Amino acid sequence: RNLVPPGWTPPGAGPAAWLRGLGFLDEPRLLAHGNHLEGEGIDAVRDSGSVVVHCPGSHAFFSHDRHPVAALAAAGIPVALGTDSLASHPDGVLSMTGEMRRLAVHPSGLQVFRQYYLFDGGRLPSYLAHLMGKEYEKDGKRGRTPDLCLLLLNHSKGTAPITVRVEVELVGYGERASRTATVAAGETAAVSLSPVFSPALYDLAEQKPGAIRLRVEGPDGKVIHEETERMTLLGRNDFFWRDGTGRSWVPALAAFVTPHDRARRVDALLRAARDHCTLGAMVGYQDVKGATREAVVVEQVRAVYDALAATGFSYVNAPFSVDARAQRIKYPSETLEDRGGNCIEAVLVFAAALEALGMRPCILVYEDHAQAAVAAWSDDPALIVLETTLCGRGPFEQALEQGERRFARARKEGKPPEVLDLPFWRAVGITPVPR
Repeated sequence: RNLVPPGWTPPGAGPAAWLRGLGFLDEPRLLAHGNHLEGEGIDAVRDSGSVVVHCPGSHAFFSHDRHPVAALAAAGIPVALGTDSLASHPDGVLSMTGEMRRLAVHPSGLQVFRQYYLFDGGRLPSYLAHLMGKEYEKDGKRGRTPDLCLLLLNHSKGTAPITVRVEVELVGYGERASRTATVAAGETAAVSLSPVFSPALYDLAEQKPGAIRLRVEGPDGKVIHEETERMTLLGRNDFFWRDGTGRSWVPALAAFVTPHDRARRVDALLRAARDHCTLGAMVGYQDVKGATREAVVVEQVRAVYDALAATGFSYVNAPFSVDARAQRIKYPSETLEDRGGNCIEAVLVFAAALEALGMRPCILVYEDHAQAAVAAWSDDPALIVLETTLCGRGPFEQALEQGERRFARARKEGKPPEVLDLPFWRAVGITPVPR
């Protein structure tokens, strides 16, 4: 909007022909990309003596159709190789050898384009490995969490299909995974897969160097493509709210909800909560004579709140922003051991405790805050919302009132939080991170 001058009409020509009409190609130029050059455009570039710079990584990032390299070469146009920028590169690194590898065509006629699902500069959060390749249906739409490796196999030779075997491995942290694919002549097939990850990956306290090994074999068992990509493995507490495309990874918080931790600190919290509970027991979604269902749920949430406050728990006012993308987050057992945490860490403690009771906890994520919530009953999706940052600083009634008020205000203003429905994502397969 407001970028096109009033009265402007399209020139009715391709980019190169249009540039020639402007006089820009009256002398040789260095032309970046040239993804869609054809016909008159190729003639215009050839006549100017210009050079086209092809960037295979960027080309793959934007999922363009096959680049006209062959047509340019046939027309006598020099084609150089470039890397473009990190902002539009699927590998997260700039490498001329990587660009050459992307452009290479095996004698079988198979061209391999690969993309790894890594964060800033080639980093893999360890918890993310636990979530890859999960299929789900939400709000009537089918979805799938990304796999570590996505391959595009282009078969450009002959008329017969070719069958290949693809193997991928996270070196030292899992077993090799493989998949077979058949690619028709003149077609491109997509293959998505993740290796089998080792539990040792989830115990990394700090980041360390890692590597992804990829191998593609032809029907005769001979190697068509093989590479080892250096990358960085992040520690178990490093969490990304969004990836480079802006995709929300709030559902990944489900992996941080660990109700049955090795030190059994969540169990200890629930045993202490039982002593604070006026119901006589922590019963989950079981009816209690003389009490409404809402009262049963609220009383158990209050018991957990009071038991946590009795440990000396204190809120740590650490910065929180989903726009910051990356953050170090403690698991519930670590927060309980430290007897303190920020808003999301306190929320994870409540979610773990309520899940251990067989209830339906949810996590509400705002732009600058997080709250704990629980379904009013097993078959009642209405939410009871709690402001956990008041734990140890104010009474339960105040925490409940503030939680409900902020939730209601956000919905009224048209800025509702993103709701992580823990039972839903458990059913998808996002289970607690093993340790």
